[in-house]
Amino acid sequence: MSQQYDVPKLEDCTGLGGMSEYSVAGVYFNSIAKQAGFEQKIAMYDQLIDQFGSRPDKAWLDEVMARTFLAKATLLGILKRPTESISAHDQLLERLYHKTELDAKEHVVRALLGKSLQLVELGRHHDAITTCDQLIEYVGKRKEWVLLESLAEGLFNKGCLLGLLGRGLEAVAVYDQLLQKFGHFKRESIQVDVANAFLNKGFELDRLGLTDQALDNYNQMITRFYECAELTIREKVVDVLFKKAYLFGELDRPHDQISAYDQIIAGFSESDELSIHQMIAKALFNKGLVLGWLGLLQEKISVYDQLIHYFGDHTDSQLHEYVAMAQNGQGFARLTQAKSHWHDRPLAEGLLHQAREDLVSALNKAENANNIGVMRGNLAYVEFLLGQSDQVETHLREALEKGGERLYRATLDDIAIHPIPPDKDFQVLLERVWQSTLS
Repeated sequence: MSQQYDVPKLEDCTGLGGMSEYSVAGVYFNSIAKQAGFEQKIAMYDQLIDQFGSRPDKAWLDEVMARTFLAKATLLGILKRPTESISAHDQLLERLYHKTELDAKEHVVRALLGKSLQLVELGRHHDAITTCDQLIEYVGKRKEWVLLESLAEGLFNKGCLLGLLGRGLEAVAVYDQLLQKFGHFKRESIQVDVANAFLNKGFELDRLGLTDQALDNYNQMITRFYECAELTIREKVVDVLFKKAYLFGELDRPHDQISAYDQIIAGFSESDELSIHQMIAKALFNKGLVLGWLGLLQEKISVYDQLIHYFGDHTDSQLHEYVAMAQNGQGFARLTQAKSHWHDRPLAEGLLHQAREDLVSALNKAENANNIGVMRGNLAYVEFLLGQSDQVETHLREALEKGGERLYRATLDDIAIHPIPPDKDFQVLLERVWQSTLS
C-alpha cells in the first residue's frame, strides 16, 4: 500500500498565512518535484487530485489539475504501467476537452499524444491510430504554434503506426498530408517531423516496390534541407543520401551510388560535429568499396588516403575503426594489384610490401573482432606471397577462429581473383588450417 501524505486542507488556509486555494494547490504541486521516489510522487499527485479534482471548474484549477494529470501519466508511463497512464490522460481529457482556452487545448493535445503512445505500449495500435485521428480533428484549422506542433507529431505518429501495421499506401498518404501542410514551415520542431516524414515515406515507397518514387521523394527532401544549419536536420539529410546510395546499389547503378556518397563528402566535410564526421567516414569507406567492385583499385586507394588524412589522428573509437578498415582496404587493393602484375615481380613485391604495411597499421588500430579477423586473413595471404612464412599459419588460424566459415569462404573467393601459381599452395594451407579449427 502506498504511503499517505498530508495535504494542506482548504479550511486550514488561514493557518498558512491566509493562502488562497490557488496557492495551496500550486505550492503542493511544486513540492512534489522535490520528492525522490516515483511512487511517492504518484501518491502525492493522487492526494492533490482527491483534494481538488472535484472542485468546480475554474481556470486556475484547470491549469493545476492538467499539470497534475500529465505529470502522473508521465511517471506511470516511465514505470511501464500504461493502463494507469491512459486513465490519467483520460481524466485530463474529460475535464478539459470541451474548453476553448488555448492553455486548455495545449494540455488536451499533449494528453492525446501521450495516450496514443501508451496504447502502443499495450499493443493497441488501432486504438492508437484512432487517438491520433482524434487529435487531428481536435486541432482542425487552428493556427497556434503549440497546437500545430502537436498536429505535426500526431500525423507523423499515425504514419508510423500505419507502416507498422503493413498499411504502406495509407502511411504514405498521411506523410503526404503532413508534408503538404508543414513542408514550408521554418520552425525547427516542425522541420524535424517534416524531415522524418520524408524519410519514412521513402522507406514505405521502397517497401512497396516504388523505387523511382522513393528516390524522387528523397531528392525533394535533400532539396528542401541540404543547406539547413540545424544538426538534427543535417543528420537526416545525410541519412537520406545513404538511403539513396543503398537504392542505387540495389538497382546496380554504382556510379549514381558514388555520386550520393560524394554529395555527403562535399556537402558536409566542413562540419565540426562528431556525428557528421562519422557519417563522412562511412561515406568515404563505402565509396571505396564501390570503386573496388568496379575494379578501380587506385581510385579506391586514393579515397581511403582521404579518409585516413581526415580522421587518422582522431580519438573517437568509431572513426578509429573506419581508419583501420580503410587501411585494410588499401592493403587488399594492393594485394589484388600485386596479383594482377605477378609477371612483373619487382612491381608485385613492392605492392605486397606496401600492402603488409597497410595491414599492420590496420591491426594496430582495429578493435572490432570481425574486422580483425579479416585483416589477419589478408596479412597471412600477403606474407605467404612474400615468402615470410614464420607467422602465416598463426595469422591464418587467428583469422579463421574469429571469422569462421564466412571468412573461410571469402578467402576462397579472394584467392580466385587474378589467380597466380602460389595460390594453389596457399589454398592447401587454408584447407588444412580450416579443418584444424573445426576439430
